[in-house]
Amino acid sequence: MKPILPCLCLLFLFPAFGFSWVDSLKSPASPISQFQPPDRFNQTLLLGNAFTCDRMISPFQDDVLFLKPAGEYRFGIHAYSRFFNIKAPALDLDTNRGLSLISVLLGSKREQLLFLDHHQRISRRMSGKLSYNSIVSPGFLLNSFAVHRGFRISMDYSSAFFNSEIGFNYAKIESDENGGLKDGQVIDGISRSDYEQLQTFLSDDRRKIRQYRAFLNNEVVLLNPKSNDSSTSFSLKLHADGEWFRWGTSYSGTADTVFYEQVLLDTAVTQDTAGYAYVKFRPAVGLSWLSKLAELRLKGGYSIYYLDQLIDTVKTENNYTAPFLDLNVRYDCFDAQLKWSTVVSTRANDGDFSIVAQTAYRNSRSVFSQLELSYGKSELAPEASSVFYRSNHFAWENEFGKENFTWLKSSLGLFGNRLSFSMQWTEVMNYVYLNDRARPVQAPDKVKVLDAYMKSDVSFRKWRLMADVQWMNSDRGYIRIPEFGVYGRLSFRDHFFKKALFAEFGMAYYTRSAWKAYAFMPATGMNYLQSGQWVADSPVLDVFVNAVIGRATLTFMMQRLNDGMFGGENYLARGYPAAPKTIKFGLLWKLYN
Repeated sequence: MKPILPCLCLLFLFPAFGFSWVDSLKSPASPISQFQPPDRFNQTLLLGNAFTCDRMISPFQDDVLFLKPAGEYRFGIHAYSRFFNIKAPALDLDTNRGLSLISVLLGSKREQLLFLDHHQRISRRMSGKLSYNSIVSPGFLLNSFAVHRGFRISMDYSSAFFNSEIGFNYAKIESDENGGLKDGQVIDGISRSDYEQLQTFLSDDRRKIRQYRAFLNNEVVLLNPKSNDSSTSFSLKLHADGEWFRWGTSYSGTADTVFYEQVLLDTAVTQDTAGYAYVKFRPAVGLSWLSKLAELRLKGGYSIYYLDQLIDTVKTENNYTAPFLDLNVRYDCFDAQLKWSTVVSTRANDGDFSIVAQTAYRNSRSVFSQLELSYGKSELAPEASSVFYRSNHFAWENEFGKENFTWLKSSLGLFGNRLSFSMQWTEVMNYVYLNDRARPVQAPDKVKVLDAYMKSDVSFRKWRLMADVQWMNSDRGYIRIPEFGVYGRLSFRDHFFKKALFAEFGMAYYTRSAWKAYAFMPATGMNYLQSGQWVADSPVLDVFVNAVIGRATLTFMMQRLNDGMFGGENYLARGYPAAPKTIKFGLLWKLYN
């Protein structure tokens, strides 16, 4: 805990006199669903910085309570879903010109990120978007050496009575899940080949994942009467959305018969396959009433899923319906939301439901810019792969009861949310997790999780300090989280060469309290409990320079500058050390045509 103390002193030195609260380098909205607790620690994604995606947090640093609303399919076989959902930036589009965004990050042959995005106005009512990303990094995905490719294209048409959007997404990941070690690297006196055998229980294993999505969204205005009072409006709309989705993975690895107790193995390299696909139709009706002081929005409908699932050679079908209702009400600075959904099915997910209620006060002109209180409850069938799984490495068939989640969250934002506090209490019953043999079990008791955090973004003259401090606690050992974590970013910014160059010089510091984090099982792509190693008690220090020239931003960074200090390796999880220190160069460039 010693490295944490000086950082704490720095984070809480906020004298009132002379400080200003700034909007520059805002953090974008979290890509995580509101049904999921907040991201852990290093979540400050800086717009205008080429390292946006490189700062994405590892799944190992979550509390693993991934709470989807009722109706969304829970497959649960992989820990990669968030990496498939990297959002393309919302480019500001001029009505007469297209806009392209180039983002490049080069560190070494093992760490390269490339993002290309373009938004084009085709006609007065039609526009299109195109996005491509390529990520090669041992630190991006579970600290394995991973190659990630993504492609997205969409077009939308807007008019007074009809709006439509069509698009296609494709993404793939290929990873060598060997702990991220270089060929000649030695960890704790152990060579790469020995380390793979002793720490990851696998000598040579690879995973390939593919994800496809095609969608068509339509909105038709059924009723939009004109009013003599231009300050109010009323509309009734029909929504008709459709989606085709497919996800599949294959895994090959040399089995370790000591670790895998199933008699389904041979000594040669084996291959497992799994995946699912669905076609979804979502008809709905939306009603809205708007005025200068208040608004009411109500949307109700249902989703129809035609689902196919594959685990090894076992195929199943599951068709179900998921009704939903969304209500939003606002009056002046107060607003309230209610979201409800359920499932009608002939399978285990029949009767699943979730409800989220939220009320808030928001006023950007006040010192108290936001005060929010939210409540959520859901009852969901366990993830499909926890109930049934069959492969060359593992096999099980379980009869689990439904999981029950209840959470209550309060948050306070000050000075335009530049300083914010939040606390969330979560209670879980019948929680399904993977034990120390990497097999699913259901807990017979309740578990309570408490999560509190403070975030700040404060400037004093040319200095800027950003911080994210979190405290967490779980009263049961099968939900594991570090008790404390902190991310701090201190920088100096100024103009040079007669204001032709704007530059930022800074450092970023990140650490957590030591904890017995989850281990990763490559054969299933799941996290499981382990008690053999404390993880991530070493701090991480980065230094960087950002230089803005015109519309281009150049970034230079030395990541993990203190590699090897403070007691040795910094492990992301059991058997997965963080990558060594790396010099990186980044470019972010907006181009107009």
